[in-house]
Amino acid sequence: MTSTCIAPFLLGLVTGGAVIYWFTGASIQAVSTGAYRAVEFIKQNIKLESSERASVADSKKVVAICTQYAQKGMFNIFLTVFFLVPVVFVWRSFYAMRIPVEKLGRAGRECSR
Repeated sequence: MTSTCIAPFLLGLVTGGAVIYWFTGASIQAVSTGAYRAVEFIKQNIKLESSERASVADSKKVVAICTQYAQKGMFNIFLTVFFLVPVVFVWRSFYAMRIPVEKLGRAGRECSR
């Protein structure tokens, strides 16, 4: 017989896993956006056909583009996590479901002890 105490635990596992996948996806999106913009800049401004090396200024510009987009993406992740974590702690029913013991039956009475 499975106890009903496991529901908040499973909710926490699913939510925690979702946050990890969201964080990974947001990080990859931020870095790949910066890389895409850098490649577009290189295609438009640097002649790859010649044997001449790229200038230091162009190289610094490419690095600045990558850094700019990666930092924007990471800042969005920081804001989301910064404001989401306190909400979870304030909204107690998210991780500690308050279900009347009478509705849970015998397993619920065991959980409430």
